[in-house]
Amino acid sequence: MKKIFLFIVIFLFSLSACNKDHNIKDDQKFTSFKQSKHNDIPDHFKDKTIQFEMKIEPASFDKRTKHIPLVIRNNGDSILYGTPYELEVFQEDKWRKIPFQDNIAFTMIGIILDKGKTDNSEIGLDTDNLKYNVHPGYYRIVKEFSIGNGTGEKIKLSSIFQLK
Repeated sequence: MKKIFLFIVIFLFSLSACNKDHNIKDDQKFTSFKQSKHNDIPDHFKDKTIQFEMKIEPASFDKRTKHIPLVIRNNGDSILYGTPYELEVFQEDKWRKIPFQDNIAFTMIGIILDKGKTDNSEIGLDTDNLKYNVHPGYYRIVKEFSIGNGTGEKIKLSSIFQLK
């Protein structure tokens, strides 16, 4: 009985180690992709008194996930943005926009995010919002921000995530 128990414990540890190794390789692959030439729109901006970032945390999700969290942090002067965003998928070595359903509209409001503030929102990934189903792969959210105290300067940020 003790031998069987010992065998089961060793077997479970082996499985756990394999799974952990697989997760580490997935994380390394994702990090490598984020740092590649394919990430042509940054996830942060910093210039003099303006400093903000847009993140999806965590950055990896099950393919059945219906909503993902989007976090915008501002550590500089106030920024202005709205609710619109674009969802893109990486296919055939380039980013492709995923269209929304025809009946989807964004509320056209201006959101001011002051220094030291964070905005948390959710991005829908289901066919209630999108024309197509999402599949395992790399995706990114792209949003436009206004900076410069009303000068009209626009900055685009993106945040990459993975569906497994």
